[in-house]
Amino acid sequence: MNNNIVSTISRIVYALLIGYFGVGHLMNADAISGLVPYFIPVGVIWVYIYGACLLLAGIALIIGVTVANIVKPGAG
Repeated sequence: MNNNIVSTISRIVYALLIGYFGVGHLMNADAISGLVPYFIPVGVIWVYIYGACLLLAGIALIIGVTVANIVKPGAG
């Protein structure tokens, strides 16, 4: 099997798992907010933010977004 194919399959599986955890955070925010330390205010908001970040990271991995695609060399 080609190394590129294994790399692509691994990236997609990893992205799907990250997306699954993101959806889990969004669907069970009230239960997960109990795990946020008491000194961090409004724990449920942080759970929603983290879930959204996980979901977006999974999508970015699937579509192949990289820092090199976003930041152009020599800019700034």
